[in-house]
Amino acid sequence: MSIAFILPTLSFAQSVPGNWKETYADEFNNGNSDLNGWNYDLGGGGWGNGEQETYTNSLQNANVFGGNLNINLIASGQPGSQTYTSARIRSNAIFSQAYGLFEFRAKLPSGQGLWPALWMMPENNAYGGWPSSGEIDVMESKGQDTGLVQGSLHSGNSAATQYVQTQTLLGSGLEPQGFSTTDWHTYDLEWIPGANGAPATIKWFVDGINYETVQGGWVIPNSASPGDKSAPFDQPFYVVMNLAVGGNYGGTPNLANGTYTMQVDYVRAYQSVPEPASIAALGLGLVGLVAGRRRKLF
Repeated sequence: MSIAFILPTLSFAQSVPGNWKETYADEFNNGNSDLNGWNYDLGGGGWGNGEQETYTNSLQNANVFGGNLNINLIASGQPGSQTYTSARIRSNAIFSQAYGLFEFRAKLPSGQGLWPALWMMPENNAYGGWPSSGEIDVMESKGQDTGLVQGSLHSGNSAATQYVQTQTLLGSGLEPQGFSTTDWHTYDLEWIPGANGAPATIKWFVDGINYETVQGGWVIPNSASPGDKSAPFDQPFYVVMNLAVGGNYGGTPNLANGTYTMQVDYVRAYQSVPEPASIAALGLGLVGLVAGRRRKLF
């Protein structure tokens, strides 16, 4: 007697354990039409961080070319009065999700004061304004430190008392020798709901290296339901991608006039798919085989 196994159609995220079904993807392969639906933040004013760029919706600052999203910071002018334009785009009109796996493949620029970031913000501010409803930084870095990858959570009941949980790839002791953000890397965030009343677990990966894990410990919003240990990280978040300059994180810029580009090959999101019970019961080791050969399937 032969036994046939019908496996679900899954999209496996590179090097991140688990069974994942794709829920959203922007591959940036179809020109600027790929940016339809993305919203743009516009203007300057520091954005609460002392940043020095002005965000635009110009194709000079954000475009799709060569199979990549290109976010261009353009520096121009004389030293001391140099000006900067850039782009910050967000997916709130087309995609948001609570829990799952969020993946970016990106290549970052170098340059004193540059501040590239791939991050997530709450769709509806369910617990109030920032930081009460949380912020998830999948990856941020500094152009003057191309070995820096940092992942963070922001929470708190007021801006003055915000609480940050953070780690760097280097600080974890897991950064590979010769690592540079100016090369292509895959940045993943795994966000799993808690079981039996436990808080959610959030993990950060670079090229499959899990360098940071947080389970609870953030500030629970005052408006959360009693016993909700995952708030504010129990609501849908959307994607934000931008290239800033200066500010509290980027530091004082020292850039030659010209264009500095953060390239994003793709943005993808997944939800967890339970292992089929029949396969688990038979104990045929198929899960181990798949895990050993995991790759993206589309």
